[in-house]
Amino acid sequence: MGTKKNICANYFGRGWSALMSICFIPLYIYYLGIEAYGLIGFFTSMMVLLGFLEFGLGQTLVRETARSAGIEHEKNDLTDLIGTLEYVYGVIALLFSGAAWFIAEWLGHEWLHTNILPENELINVIQIMGCVAGLAWIGGIYRSGLIGLQEQVWLNVFGASFSTLRGLGVVFVLVWVSPSVKAFFIYQGILSLIEVMWLRYKLWDMVVSNSTYTPKFHLKQLQRIWRFAGAVAINTLLGTGISQLDKLLLPGLVSLKVFGYYMLANALGRSIGQLVYPIAIAYRPVFAKLVSQGSERLVLSREYHKANQIMAVAIVPVAMVLVFFAEPVLWLWTGSREIVNESAQIVSLLALGTMLNGLVNIPYSIQLAYGSLRPAVYINLVAAIILVPSFLIGVKTFGVIAAAWIWLGLNLGYVVVNISVMHRKFLINEGKEWYLKDIMPVICSSSVVAYLLYNCMPMFESKWLISIELLVVAFFVALSALMSAQRVRQFMFNELKRFKSRK
Repeated sequence: MGTKKNICANYFGRGWSALMSICFIPLYIYYLGIEAYGLIGFFTSMMVLLGFLEFGLGQTLVRETARSAGIEHEKNDLTDLIGTLEYVYGVIALLFSGAAWFIAEWLGHEWLHTNILPENELINVIQIMGCVAGLAWIGGIYRSGLIGLQEQVWLNVFGASFSTLRGLGVVFVLVWVSPSVKAFFIYQGILSLIEVMWLRYKLWDMVVSNSTYTPKFHLKQLQRIWRFAGAVAINTLLGTGISQLDKLLLPGLVSLKVFGYYMLANALGRSIGQLVYPIAIAYRPVFAKLVSQGSERLVLSREYHKANQIMAVAIVPVAMVLVFFAEPVLWLWTGSREIVNESAQIVSLLALGTMLNGLVNIPYSIQLAYGSLRPAVYINLVAAIILVPSFLIGVKTFGVIAAAWIWLGLNLGYVVVNISVMHRKFLINEGKEWYLKDIMPVICSSSVVAYLLYNCMPMFESKWLISIELLVVAFFVALSALMSAQRVRQFMFNELKRFKSRK
């Protein structure tokens, strides 16, 4: 019941946050322009760089709080661990913001290619962006602690509320205060400060409630978790670098206008990742607890395959709609033929790659639960060695579309290689079921239905008719996915029977 509640809460929180982001992007472009939206995309690149400095500490805290919650003799250690990580995060955020402040002049002069702002103003905006990024990043440690403590319902209501404030509030600022990128980021900074303070209060209130123990900074707490955190850090460093390579390198390879089109396509095509997080983050504490308690293989296996099928049913239909219907979706969203022409193919490729990336997330969660990430580290290392030169050559030769093709190829490699390696070490001999029962039936049924509807249904000009058409398509593609996933289908029938029996 707890897992179901957390999944529903995560979907609400992530879904609402994604909706707020997607709904307001056309307004940002309207008031600021596509080049300025490219600057907002550069802010995303800053957050990616900060992700490199996370060193696996967030994932480690999720695992430690899930394992230690409710165990009285470990409560002081958990309190000291959170206090220690709080100091570490604060120092890293301060150093990053300071570095951004000092290299802003070089970034504005040498790296970003734009004519929308005078150079001095652009430098000032980059400095503000660095401070906002540091503030926003600090909140990650408090979210990780609350996730491990199974406070996912509260966390998602909180996150959805602040997403609404970010979207609506910044539009108010752009309309009534100043339609400038500088005003955009100042508002984001103020909101991030309030958010971080609130998250901190909530976590500490839960951890030290009814306790007189004062948290202390202890290096021994870092020594205690360094082995697992180090493995996660290396894998996160490689994985983040690989998955976010486009955001890191494209600003220096193409104009901000082209980058703006790409980032808009990225916001839609990779929005499927918002559907991955709720399921993965709900099951990670479950897997960690089952592994730490030495539960029977059958119990873990059952939860694992059910989670995989839930993931497939959640993300594959959405991906197939975007793959086949990217043009009408973009037209409905932005109302711009220019954006449709520049971004539709990129959306389709990014959506397909993100779908494959999401499908390997549950197997990765199993590796986290066992605390063994060496296979994933080696695979990501090989991928990084191949990816960087491929990306640089591909973008310079074929343009930004190469970045989308590389993203698709990368994740196809993960599905083939990473899954095979993982099932040779954990849940041995269950890789075949992952491919043939958990994933392939959903992909085949969804893609066939989406393809048939794409070729049979007329394309309308009216946005109302397009909306109805896309809803019909989404319904039938989702229904085909649901009916092809055995465990999810059986679960839905059982829930329906229970509901009828209560009546």
